[in-house]
Amino acid sequence: MGWTKTVRPSWPYTDAIKDQLLNEAGHARADKRDYRLDHIIPLELGGAPTDANNMQLQTIAESELKDQVEDCLRAAVCAGRLELGVAWQAIWRDWRADASLCD
Repeated sequence: MGWTKTVRPSWPYTDAIKDQLLNEAGHARADKRDYRLDHIIPLELGGAPTDANNMQLQTIAESELKDQVEDCLRAAVCAGRLELGVAWQAIWRDWRADASLCD
């Protein structure tokens, strides 16, 4: 996972996107600590690092659950048990519903 550190956008860049998404969702700036900015298609699966369309707000708890699914999908792709395109579709569509791909 060292590669993701080389492509991860800077904090000022992602913080501005997070502020914008919080504002669009009607959340107060004080709510900022309750959310993380998440790459919908995770960097570890080749998601676009700086594309705001690939980012969403998630609660901390939701983010931690999704991280587990992302790790599992990456492992399945790297082991050849799952095609990358299938993993992308699953995680973009609804990572909760498609978490069964990790079973």
